[in-house]
Amino acid sequence: MSKIFVSHASKDAPVSTAFVQQILEGALGFPHRRICHTSSPGTIPIGSDIPPFLRQELDNADLVILLLSPNFAASPFCMAELGAAWVQRKAFPLLIPPQGYNDLEGVFEVTQAAKLDVPAALDGLRDRIIEEFEFDHKSTQRWNPERKLFLEQLDELVAELPRPDRVSRQQYATLQSQFSDAQDAVEEITRELKEKDALIEKLKEAKDREEVREVLAESLDDWGKFDEMVADARELLDGLEKATREALFHKLHSGNGFTPASERRTATWQSYWEDVEAADVKNEVTIDHDRELVFANMDKLRVEKAFESLQALEEWLTHDENGASEQFLDSYVEKYARNPNLDDRDFWDAHLENGGSW
Repeated sequence: MSKIFVSHASKDAPVSTAFVQQILEGALGFPHRRICHTSSPGTIPIGSDIPPFLRQELDNADLVILLLSPNFAASPFCMAELGAAWVQRKAFPLLIPPQGYNDLEGVFEVTQAAKLDVPAALDGLRDRIIEEFEFDHKSTQRWNPERKLFLEQLDELVAELPRPDRVSRQQYATLQSQFSDAQDAVEEITRELKEKDALIEKLKEAKDREEVREVLAESLDDWGKFDEMVADARELLDGLEKATREALFHKLHSGNGFTPASERRTATWQSYWEDVEAADVKNEVTIDHDRELVFANMDKLRVEKAFESLQALEEWLTHDENGASEQFLDSYVEKYARNPNLDDRDFWDAHLENGGSW
């Protein structure tokens, strides 16, 4: 059974009770049994554990009407209800007068609230209830006069409301910081929900396993994307000779070949050239006429594929429009104390060269 949950501060009960009785039940004709309003007698069963009961009612509600006020902001229960309703995307916030949009700045910035004393705001609430609940409401002839009566009584009801106690600057700063953290958490959850919804839609449209893989790759966060691209490049590099990997590093670093050793006719020089010749036999490298420089052979398909994967990683790390975010680049520098550049030997050795570089 579809229900409405009216979230309000207990100190604002005179206003919330009049709102329920005169607007929801009276003007609109919404059934009392389908409204959860804790200030109405009999709403909470005797002997109930109140917090779990309210959580269940809130979760089961299809619409949560938030009656926002300073008393609401001072209530931890109300603020928890606000966050839950906002995350579940079923909130309809109304500001109790005389609060304006700017009076509670820094407290209710997460919401786009309407004003309870504005007729158009109540009309908007009525229209939403009719649409969402497919509700056969009472005639406009009854709605207009009962709405008018409620609005005429509202100022008198508000005048009787207690005001929340003042807090010290330090307490205010602490509460503001805590709520800011809560706002960030709500926004992060909202962002994740939107991303998951978009991912589900893309997966529904995927035609085969390859498209599914591509969609899932797009959904990775930057660290996941980085790890995946590095793993792909390293897998291709591992299939190449050491000299070929070195030639690819120099191609990225300078666009040129490399000299295997500066000291000729030494054991080290001989070892380097053995690696080069092993790569040459597989046609993975080319050697210039004077045997001074060694180049990656881009005509070899697996060499070309490895270089393309390195280029893709390099382009992603340049932070263009579709590349790594500034947050990722900053976190990488903080973690490794160096920039993520493929032409940096330390980066290459740490992420791409399993067998050790020269």
